[in-house]
Amino acid sequence: MVDQRFWSIQRSAGFFLVLGFVASLVGVVMFMIRGGPSGGTPPSHTFFLWERSFFMAAVILTAIGFVLLEGRLQNTDGRVLARTGATTYLIAGILLVTAEAFRMSLGEDSRSEPTRSLSSTLSWHFWRRRPWGALLQ
Repeated sequence: MVDQRFWSIQRSAGFFLVLGFVASLVGVVMFMIRGGPSGGTPPSHTFFLWERSFFMAAVILTAIGFVLLEGRLQNTDGRVLARTGATTYLIAGILLVTAEAFRMSLGEDSRSEPTRSLSSTLSWHFWRRRPWGALLQ
């Protein structure tokens, strides 16, 4: 049995952050295997689903790690920045995971449009709605 003192907030936050890194690394390796930077298509739809799932898992695990780390920094001078960073990452992570899950539920993979995903489309439309977006038109 593991001692209760072993799983402190610091260790738990570090554990989730390292797991997030490992999941991200697996997703990046899968992306590189299929030739993603040069617009390569995945060998199968299942391969594509696993690749995107590792990226989504990395975002979720990292968000958990940041929230735990933010809780540990409550009694320090960095509490405002810690909460701001954790909240921002959590909101961005929710948007990313939702967009990827929606994209996967439609059965869409990189063969349909290799350079355009739902998340990049949303960010592009957000960018164009800002005052500085008028310069791009």
